[in-house]
Formats: sequence, structure tokens, C-alpha cells
Amino acid sequence: MGVCIADGYAAGPAGLRRVEPRIADGLARSQPSAFDDQPLPSGLDGRAARSYVPWSGGLWGLSLGVLVAAVIAVATAVTAHACSCIERELDDYADGISVAFAGDQLGRVVHDHFEDNGAALLVRVERVYKGEAGPRIEVRTHAQVDPACGIDVGGHGTVGVVAHEWRNELSVNLCGSIVAIAEMEEVFGEGYPPDESISLPVSPNTGSDTLIVVLVAAGTLLLLTVGVVARRRSIAKRPRG
Repeated sequence: MGVCIADGYAAGPAGLRRVEPRIADGLARSQPSAFDDQPLPSGLDGRAARSYVPWSGGLWGLSLGVLVAAVIAVATAVTAHACSCIERELDDYADGISVAFAGDQLGRVVHDHFEDNGAALLVRVERVYKGEAGPRIEVRTHAQVDPACGIDVGGHGTVGVVAHEWRNELSVNLCGSIVAIAEMEEVFGEGYPPDESISLPVSPNTGSDTLIVVLVAAGTLLLLTVGVVARRRSIAKRPRG
């Protein structure tokens, strides 16, 4: 049995070890701690001994686990909410449409992989069926096409598009935003040419790029863990004074 000394340590056959003193019935008793089987490094005493906590592989495992979990969360966040649509006739939601037009997608730029309006589509407008549109128009959609109802019609030629205003932007998605031109003509009429006086507004990039945010947070946690390890090792190597 070890002999208790000050500050919650006991000297025994295995060397200096940490214990938790408990006083009961006037007698000093000790309750072994989780570090009972881990002797302190030689030369460690005083204040350094009192602040010493053995570093275990478990903390490394925890840090690496958090980093791996962050990467997996980024990779699977979108698939967690797969696109699901209810089929409706255009006439059923025509009143809520802000702009209806036929056009050809010129480009697609992703600002944020996870926001609902994280991607911008630039479309050359050939004919307008509802609302106002210039020769070119920008509409927003989700960056992810299949799992998150985003749209990418590049290379498909002229398509019919209906957009509604959301967050002060024209938004489109797979659930009813791409319609047959013949159906638009049936609901809205023969349409009219785009207004040449309307210039394409520049939409600010307000996306926060969730991927970068998550990876930076995980990297910061890993660096903090390494810093804690370095500090504890420095304390452990400090000479007696």
C-alpha cells in the first residue's frame, strides 16, 4: 500500500502516483483515480506534478475522430435531404410565378454547396411569358442537382423556365421550374420578346461556403489539441526548481 503525501499523491512500489484523498470517520482514506496505474515521469514534482495529467492515445483518437466526422458530415450533408417533388400542373401554381421564360443556359456558378440558392444560372432569354426579363437573366438554385433539387440545364438547348421570388432573388428548382414551352403558351399565351432595356443585375455572393467553414473548424480543434500536448510535455520535462 502506498504512503499518502501532500497534494493528493502517494509513493508506492510503482513510484509516485495520483490519488484522491477522502476523509471519513476521522481516518485518511484514498480512492484510486483513473491515472492510478500511470506513474509520473522521473524528476516531476511540486507544482509541475500537481498540474500533470498523463497524455493518452484516447485524446488523440478523439481529435482524429472529430476531424473524420467533420469530413463525413460535409460529404453526406446533402444526401440527407434527397429531392422529393409532388407533380402538379403549371396552371395550379401559375399565380405564384414571378417570371416565366424560354431560354438557353449560358453558365452555372456555385457560390455555396449547401445553401438553397447557392448556385447561379445565367440564361439567355429568347421569349418571356410572364413578368419582366431582359435578354439575359440570372436565376438561383441549389448547387446539388439530384439530391437537393438543384437545376443544371446546360447543353439542353432552349427550355421553359418558371421562377418565383425568394429572398429577393429569382429561384428555381427541380420541382416544377422546368416546364414544356407548349404548356407555358397554353397557360400564359404566346409570350413576348425580352425587354432590351432591362440589364442583368449583379447578385452578391452571400454564401458562406460551408465546406470551408467545417474544415477550418476541424483543423482548429486539431491544432489546439497539438498545442495542449506540447505544453504538457514541456511541463513534464521542466527541471526541478
